[in-house]
Amino acid sequence: MFIIKFLGLMDFLACLVLGLTMIGVIPFRIVFAFALYLFVKGYVFKGDFLSFVDMLAAFVMLIIYFVGIASGFFVTLSIIIILLFLYKSFFSFVTI
Repeated sequence: MFIIKFLGLMDFLACLVLGLTMIGVIPFRIVFAFALYLFVKGYVFKGDFLSFVDMLAAFVMLIIYFVGIASGFFVTLSIIIILLFLYKSFFSFVTI
């Protein structure tokens, strides 16, 4: 029960970090820590679509930090990932 709430909180924080990375106001250490967390979580729970989204989000987060948002593709992909993270975190807190 605790692990579900913890992972939900971490997904919500990853959502915030991705959003702040899009506007460029967050340090690299935090971006790297959450990208590493998402990649490890995606690898540990591999075999699921949302685990693939976690690993994709880790790469997108790092690409956006280093390259910036140069095209509408990264903006759209980031918004979709943020919405999925909000979905995952909301339902991890709503469950019993």
